Amino acid sequence: MVFRNQLPKHMILQSLPHVVHLLLAPSYVVHTYAASAVDKFFTMKDPQGKAVIAAADVGQISEQLLKNLFQSFAHPGSAENEYIMKAMMRTFSLLQENVLPYLSQLLPLLTGKLVQASKNPSKPHFNHFLFETLSLSIRIACGKDPSAVAGFESSLFPVFQDILQQDVQEFVPYIFQLLSLMLECHSSPVPDPYMALFPCLLAPVLWERPGNIHPLVRLLQAFIERGAAQILAADRLMGLLGVFQKLIASKSNDHEGFYIVQSILEHMSPDAVSQYIKQIFYCSFSDFRALKRPNLCEACSSSLACTRTDMAH
Repeated sequence: MVFRNQLPKHMILQSLPHVVHLLLAPSYVVHTYAASAVDKFFTMKDPQGKAVIAAADVGQISEQLLKNLFQSFAHPGSAENEYIMKAMMRTFSLLQENVLPYLSQLLPLLTGKLVQASKNPSKPHFNHFLFETLSLSIRIACGKDPSAVAGFESSLFPVFQDILQQDVQEFVPYIFQLLSLMLECHSSPVPDPYMALFPCLLAPVLWERPGNIHPLVRLLQAFIERGAAQILAADRLMGLLGVFQKLIASKSNDHEGFYIVQSILEHMSPDAVSQYIKQIFYCSFSDFRALKRPNLCEACSSSLACTRTDMAH
C-alpha cells in the first residue's frame, strides 16, 4: 500500500503550493524531496486508473511551479539534479498546451542545460529527463502549430551540430530522435540544413553503435518520406541500400533494415528503384531460417507489400 494514494485529492491540492515553495529551500535534501513529491503527485492514479491531478487543477500555480523548478537548479549541488528534471518533465507532460505561454522563456533555459550537460555527460538519468522534456516541448508546440518547429530549429541546431561534431556518444541517439521529431513537422521538400546532414547519417561508424540504430532508422525514414526526390538527385540511394544490407546481416537489427527498404519502395519513383529490386529480394531471402522470427517476418512482409507491380516486372 502506497501512503500517498490514500490521501484525498483536496489534501494533495492544498499541499501543492507549499511543496512548490519548498523547491526554493537551499537544503539539497528539502528541495530534492519537494521535486520528487511533484513527480509523484502528478503520476498518481485513482482506483479506476485515471490521473488524480489534471492540468486544470494546477493552473493557478503552474507559472510559479515552472519558475521554482528552474530556480532550484541554482542550488549548490543541484545543477544537474535528476529529481528536479524529472519533475520538470512531469510538469510539461501534465500541462500539455498550457505550457505554451511559457515556452519562449523555458526553451533557452533547457537549451542552456543541454549545452552544460554535453560538456560532461555524467548524469544519465538527468540527461534522459532533459531530452524527454525537450521532446515534449516539440510535440506539444508543433502539434498545435507545425510552423513552431522553426523556433526549435534555430535554438537547437547549433547545439546539435556541436554535439555531433564532438561525437558526444551519450547524446547522439537523443539528437537523432529530436531531429526526427522536427523533420516530421515539415512537408516536402526537406529543408537544406537537414539535407546537409544527410550524407553524414550514412557513415558506417554511426551504424556500429547499437544505441544509434533505431533513432537513425526513424530519421532516415523521415528523410525518405519527405525528400525522396532530393535523395535521388543527390545520388544517395546506393548509400541507403548499403545501410539496408548492413542491417539485415545482423540478427538483432535486420527488421530495422526492412523499415528502410519499405520506405524506399513506398516513396521513391519506380524508375529509380526498379534496377535494385533483384538485389533487394536477394538480400531479403538469403537466409530463409531468419524468416521464422516473427518481428523479421512482419517487417519483410510489409516491405514486400510496398513493392509495386511496375517495379517487380
